[in-house]
Amino acid sequence: MKPNLYPATLPENEVEEFSYEYGATYDSYLINDGNRVIFRSKAANGLLGYVIDKDRYVHVIGGLLAQGEEEKTRLLEEFLELSKQRNFKTVLFHNILEEDLPLFQRFGVEATKCGEEALISLQETDWLGHQYEWVRRQESYGRRKGLQAEEVLIDSISRQIDLEIATELQSISDAHIQATTAGTEFSYFAGRLLLEDCKRKRIFIARRKEHIEAFIICNPGQGGSFYAIEMYRYRRSAPRGTMPFLWMSALRQLKSEGVEAASLCMMPFYNCGQKHPLDNGFLRCMNDFWFRHLNWLFNAKGLYHFKSRFRPTGRSMFTVCYPKTSLAGLCSAFALWELSSVISIRFIFGQAFRKLKRRRPTTVKS
Repeated sequence: MKPNLYPATLPENEVEEFSYEYGATYDSYLINDGNRVIFRSKAANGLLGYVIDKDRYVHVIGGLLAQGEEEKTRLLEEFLELSKQRNFKTVLFHNILEEDLPLFQRFGVEATKCGEEALISLQETDWLGHQYEWVRRQESYGRRKGLQAEEVLIDSISRQIDLEIATELQSISDAHIQATTAGTEFSYFAGRLLLEDCKRKRIFIARRKEHIEAFIICNPGQGGSFYAIEMYRYRRSAPRGTMPFLWMSALRQLKSEGVEAASLCMMPFYNCGQKHPLDNGFLRCMNDFWFRHLNWLFNAKGLYHFKSRFRPTGRSMFTVCYPKTSLAGLCSAFALWELSSVISIRFIFGQAFRKLKRRRPTTVKS
């Protein structure tokens, strides 16, 4: 199911400037992918991006792009007034930081934790000591395997990269996506590979001899003091440990430039069991159940485990529903997330069969 979209009316460079200056989370810069509506406040210096599903359910992705609490409040007031005028049934704000919840609280919303963003304070991290032994070992192993990390230069005028490199990155990406469970590139909650206009993204690659083995794309925010490793893809034939090797190379480079913080993106459904004053009990239990018991369906624990090896600080993120959480609104979010591509009947039964097979006791013949 694809939502109905209306074209943005703001200049592209203005949208990019807002996301660069005021984006505070890993998904803020995704507003530049061009697949959502842009709302610009009249009374405040701020904007946000949203998607409309079935002309009834609105999904705001990327947060409130404005400077300061006062500007964000005005932006939120205008947008919720617009939702009333257009008779939207439910408005869902995805991945809202806990520090912004007081802005929403006055409107009588429900805010339920949906996971944590893995954040690294680069200037306070030196990757020394026992707790970073694993990542240092991955770096060392990658170098012994002949891996070399470098940043791909992006032309400041055309915002494009070298055509030969772009072709190779696209090939790696296509093969990587084809090997995933979904077999498709998600549209809204994850970035798309748009190499024809990279804007102010940073691209780091891992080479071995003449071939690129893996790449990551870092999206900026907070005026360049924040970057998020939002996309990472690799060849199936790449040496073991290629991705942590490349992550560490990029993190060290960003730290050397004085970048304050780096995000490793979302750890979905992690640590969602604790009750929050504004939350919806059903959604809280569902998120917690997903992390604890549905790992075979969506590898939330695997994502958490990998990112935890870099010892990030988790900052809570919430799904804010206005006026209240509704089952229809959650189903709309489910469809927008495109989990229908992941949770096919064939996949569910296949995963369940493999799980039962692992649990079956082994019979030893005498």
